[in-house]
Amino acid sequence: MFFALMRKEIIAHVLSLRFGVTFALFLLLVFASIYVTTNEYRRDQDEAFAVDRAADADLRKIFTEEEKVEDRFYAVFYHHGRREAVPPPPMSSLVQGLRPAMPAAVQITPGNSRYVGRSIEGNPLAGLLPIPDLVYVVGIVLSLLAILFAFDSICGEKEAGTLRLIMSNAVPRDSILLAKWAAGFLVLLVPFLIAVFGGVVYTWYVGALPTDADTLARLGTLLGFACLYISTFFTLSLAVSAVTHRSSTSLFLCLLIWVVWILVIPNLAPVVAKIIEPGYSPLKIAQEKEAVYREIHLRIQRLTLTTGKVSYGKGIEEEKEKLERERTRRLEQWDRFQSDSIDRQKRLAGIFGRLSPAACWTYAAVAVAGTGAESYQAFENASKQMSDDMRKTAESIRPPPQRDVRDFTLDELPRLKLTSVPFARAAEPAVNDLLILAILNVAFFMTAFVCFLRYDVR
Repeated sequence: MFFALMRKEIIAHVLSLRFGVTFALFLLLVFASIYVTTNEYRRDQDEAFAVDRAADADLRKIFTEEEKVEDRFYAVFYHHGRREAVPPPPMSSLVQGLRPAMPAAVQITPGNSRYVGRSIEGNPLAGLLPIPDLVYVVGIVLSLLAILFAFDSICGEKEAGTLRLIMSNAVPRDSILLAKWAAGFLVLLVPFLIAVFGGVVYTWYVGALPTDADTLARLGTLLGFACLYISTFFTLSLAVSAVTHRSSTSLFLCLLIWVVWILVIPNLAPVVAKIIEPGYSPLKIAQEKEAVYREIHLRIQRLTLTTGKVSYGKGIEEEKEKLERERTRRLEQWDRFQSDSIDRQKRLAGIFGRLSPAACWTYAAVAVAGTGAESYQAFENASKQMSDDMRKTAESIRPPPQRDVRDFTLDELPRLKLTSVPFARAAEPAVNDLLILAILNVAFFMTAFVCFLRYDVR
């Protein structure tokens, strides 16, 4: 009986105009998004290669054409440093994540580091219109298609009179509901998987996606999350259809929930977090740190006036060291305050954002793909490590040199050691999002089940 009901539902879906439109949109939107992000990934790879090649050429000019006079060589090296391109994460060909927010390259000298932003000369609208990657298409478009596919599963059949005809036979209501869910979700899922498979094959064919075990695990987990996310909105529509008795009412409620979940909550979450935990702006932190610098500097200058001792005495030197330690401690306190404030804002935004399945899907997808906050933190750590290594290298060739500068080679300059976050550690933050989506699916299905048991089919 159950499989007969499923067969009836599948045939009804496949022969409908809705299925044809949905299938075409799935193929067009999913494959188009993967095609766009894949070509964007290849362009970033080419730019990274060009940046590294140009930077190495500049350094070779310094090491070969410039006269290696010790003072001049050190001055050129100190002010020039090294420019390193920031390569795109491997999975950014499917999931952009924070990749657009990362710099194209870093210019690191022994004195400081500077991020080189991305150019939008090729397309003036690149900074205005976001790239529709797989997360965007699944999160917004496919969730809406899932709603439009199931909002009248029960109330629509009641209006047409077919539900009363089915219930006139000795058919259990739980079998009818389960068949509607299984058949509808299967028909919705097959076009999505076909489109994703075609897009991934294209990505592999052009060499924009590795084929190692780590990438396959990430890809499989990402597709599993996508299916669970689509199921959330499909089951929601089924539950609303079992609560209402008119298709128009069901569609209105489903669209209202979709707008709140997709547009309102994810966009309001960072704003609410900043209101609750305002913190200080970067400009305010810089002003406070500058005030600490000035205060300690004035206190050091006043030492000789207040103590009556000469500025180079032992007691004065000890007081200077004490004041410098105090300055360092107070500056570190401001840095920790800023870092803790940002961390609290991120935690609050994550908590409020997870009231929406769309935010859960986005957080889980970028975490699994390795293009989220963990990836950005790994880049910052690598940049800081390269800056420290550059400073140590500068100390080793500072004139008068500890060795002959002419023996120093280009290969001895530090490089940006950027490593991807392992899959096991990257997937840990996604466990909570997985549980939230699973709980929502169970809750919506149980709501549909309880309501359908008492549903008036007349």
